[in-house]
Amino acid sequence: MRFPNDYKIKRSDFTILYYVVLATLLSAFEGMIPKPIPFLRLGLANAVVIWLIIRKDFKLAFLTTLLKTLFSAIVLGRLFTPMFLMGISGAFFSCLLMIVFFQLKIFSIYGISIIGGVIHNLTQLFVLFLLGGFPINNTLIGVAILLGVFMGTLVGTVVKRLAS
Repeated sequence: MRFPNDYKIKRSDFTILYYVVLATLLSAFEGMIPKPIPFLRLGLANAVVIWLIIRKDFKLAFLTTLLKTLFSAIVLGRLFTPMFLMGISGAFFSCLLMIVFFQLKIFSIYGISIIGGVIHNLTQLFVLFLLGGFPINNTLIGVAILLGVFMGTLVGTVVKRLAS
């Protein structure tokens, strides 16, 4: 039988665990808040991801994004549901594009956060269309962009305050 002292745990493992747990808790907490619109979420867990992006720890940001989405789906009982597929797709593409645009150095923290919010929402709409043939119209796209800008600004403000 092996005891915990027998394992070689690196400091980086604790760092990964810290950020994933923090983002997962924020995501799970946010998932329990009643929403006026079914898919409306603040995206507070993205503050952790954006924090990692501005620290230029892109691998950890990406890992945190994917694991946070997976673990919060398990906690909320949504694993492998259409909502999970929409969430993991939105998280993947928003994180990827936030990293790309951050490296271009043309956007502020607010811009990166807004890009993340908008891309996440548009990806979710696209996946919803693919899963159920749900018709996407200009009004729905406009609402998704508007909500992404609003929520992205809110999350960007949180990250900006944490960074200063």
